[in-house]
Amino acid sequence: MTQVAVIKGKDRYQNVLSALETLEDEIKPNIKNKKILIKPNMLSVYHQPAASHRDSLRAITKFIKRFSPKEIAIAEGGCFGVRRIQDVFTGFNRYGYLDLRKKIPEIRFIDLNRDKHVRTKFLNIKHQEIEAKISKTAVGDWYRISLAKPKTSDFCIVTLSIKNMIGCLQGYDKMKIHGFSTSRMKEMIRHYSKKILPRVNPYPFPLYGFKNEQFAECCRILNKNIVRLVKVVPPSLSVIDGFDGMEGNGPLHGKLVRLRVAVASADYVAADAVMAKIMGFEPFDVGYIYYAYEEGLGEADLSAIEIKGAKIEDVAAKFKPHANYRYQLKWKE
Repeated sequence: MTQVAVIKGKDRYQNVLSALETLEDEIKPNIKNKKILIKPNMLSVYHQPAASHRDSLRAITKFIKRFSPKEIAIAEGGCFGVRRIQDVFTGFNRYGYLDLRKKIPEIRFIDLNRDKHVRTKFLNIKHQEIEAKISKTAVGDWYRISLAKPKTSDFCIVTLSIKNMIGCLQGYDKMKIHGFSTSRMKEMIRHYSKKILPRVNPYPFPLYGFKNEQFAECCRILNKNIVRLVKVVPPSLSVIDGFDGMEGNGPLHGKLVRLRVAVASADYVAADAVMAKIMGFEPFDVGYIYYAYEEGLGEADLSAIEIKGAKIEDVAAKFKPHANYRYQLKWKE
């Protein structure tokens, strides 16, 4: 039976470490003497609530160091900017990730945006295949750990460990996963920065200049493409640091939620399904969880998942959904 660790406590570092230790018997045989790539979530290099906390990284590196890995790398390629992609190493430094070298000097830090690339295929909103660049390093022979934060999303309801892997795509090619061209996405970002950020309620429709039906189709394609992506760079282990999360207009501008929970699983679909439920959302309402489950990539039926630690109902919090939540649900139509 698929196992998911759910730990609630007053210390972020200890929560993540305890979640991993709960699953140690399952993780240890697969991690020993392997190359480890940790993929944190860093949507912005200037806004810590939208990025993984260094204490969760500290807990993961301490845990995996016990098993003599061949290599430990922390790699990210996120960080959207209005005019250009933000520098990943600015975030590594600003958020204290580089301090991890004081305890583990051999840790390697990688900017996936500046890496060599291979190509992968997605669908556009016309259901035609298009190519996008993905980091060659990320596709390599790694034990991948997706370190996510529980945040609401403006396109697919929640951002969790599966969606976190979008950061393996390079530069503005990340936008192609939404189903439209890089130039269209840059136009959308300009629209977003000029017309949305200054507003108190930042998501009037048409969102990003879309008509409502176009936006719904975009959500449908994005969910399908996320599953295509995760087949190329599947997490070997999902860790969701929910010490705090983001509700409302996430994944960048939402309100902080003090959840105090960590979730971990070797089944990334199960990890996301459990955390979605903890956040107050039905797992099968999240398109990429549903599609991943349908394709046999993992377990999303909560009745088939063994929860180790705290019960879902004892840690659950009702996250306020994104303002366009009802439009995001139209992926099912």
